[in-house]
Amino acid sequence: SSCSAGHSLGPTALKVMVVSCRGISTMPGLGPCDPYCVCSIVGKRDQSFKTKVLRNTLNPIWNHRGELSGFEAGDTLEFKVFAKDYSNTMEFKLFGNDFGKKGDLLGEASLSSDWFLKDGFSGEVQLTNAGIGTPP
Repeated sequence: SSCSAGHSLGPTALKVMVVSCRGISTMPGLGPCDPYCVCSIVGKRDQSFKTKVLRNTLNPIWNHRGELSGFEAGDTLEFKVFAKDYSNTMEFKLFGNDFGKKGDLLGEASLSSDWFLKDGFSGEVQLTNAGIGTPP
């Protein structure tokens, strides 16, 4: 599994575009899922955004533009891809982040500022811990 992202540094915030993910793996027999991606700055919980949930796909194309304030040289971006979990009817608002129902982690990737701060970055990043049911 891999995700692709492109971004540019604005005067006060980091602009990030979460483009797509391909080859998402779910548990055998489950088939396609409803994936979404959460992008955040590691260690800055209040600096994150979430793409929309796309229905019934293992190859989502989000083309989602987000902005993260408070980005500094040395920070790392984290991308986590989840499958929407519809089994829980409760929603919680925790520390200002209201992402709704928690999903199952499908994979994650990180990108340190060394990769993009000077010249930007456009390309794929390999997901780790990929697939529902993969141990953390």
